[in-house]
Amino acid sequence: MTRPFHISLSPIRSDTTLHIERDGEVLIVNGHPIDCTDLTDGAQMSAAALGCDALVSDIVALEGVVRRKRVLGRTFPVFA
Repeated sequence: MTRPFHISLSPIRSDTTLHIERDGEVLIVNGHPIDCTDLTDGAQMSAAALGCDALVSDIVALEGVVRRKRVLGRTFPVFA
């Protein structure tokens, strides 16, 4: 079963267009896959360790929902 993802947008200046896709428990941000399959409830993944500039906070699993915050730049994200 695939959990819902809650994505919060943070208004930070950026000229980069953001492309977000999802494949099951894998979030793909500008071609960078972030696998949340093993993220248990209450656990988190460090944004810095993931090496994805579009993330501005850690990824957290909370109450069955994967939560993360990303940059909201000058251009709006493209969701696939």
